[in-house]
Amino acid sequence: NYASSGIESLVSQAKGGNVDGFTVTEVFGIKDGNHDYESSFKKSFNGFFYWLLGVCIFMPEVLSCKCGINPNWDLKIAFWDAFGASRFVSNNVRQKVRQARIHNKIIDKNCPESKDEKIRINRSFYNDCLRELKHENPFLYEIDSTALQDATERLQRAYKRYDKRLSGEPRIKTLKNPVQSFTIKNINNSIRLKDNYIRLNKYGFIKLRGLRPILGRIQTVT
Repeated sequence: NYASSGIESLVSQAKGGNVDGFTVTEVFGIKDGNHDYESSFKKSFNGFFYWLLGVCIFMPEVLSCKCGINPNWDLKIAFWDAFGASRFVSNNVRQKVRQARIHNKIIDKNCPESKDEKIRINRSFYNDCLRELKHENPFLYEIDSTALQDATERLQRAYKRYDKRLSGEPRIKTLKNPVQSFTIKNINNSIRLKDNYIRLNKYGFIKLRGLRPILGRIQTVT
């Protein structure tokens, strides 16, 4: 009611041709003339209201939840192996990406017509680099594959931001960083909750502490 009364008052002023000292020549895209301004205002307002209502109802809500775990000694060793594998993959793929970018710059500078010799640095390039690393280093097969894929995806997003000049060039990940992490994706219900335990692929059930109720499907665990 408040919105409709406000619209009616604005429409009455618009019909008069003057709103706060300004001449009204166009109202919501409809030029001044023999048009029904009131219906135009109400249609525009109703359309915006229903669009906003649809966005609030149908847009999926993605939330994050932080909780603690109490891993035993074997799990700690497995987690540190995953930390090291993620750093190893990220640093090696970064080196190959830098070499490919330098190669493309040399071609653009010396032979701009030979575009076929340039290396396409897309998602397939990152997947090929990860596949070669796994073939050369068999210990990577012991780590969850989604954790290694996430490391390459994060690197690709970092280079996209670097190309748009939104951030600096991705740096080498070192052990000196106090924050070490890796991310696992939920594929075929590989991550699920049961009471106060969470089931992770290749790690089994881990007890949680400080967990709040979670509604919906878990997408990733970091």
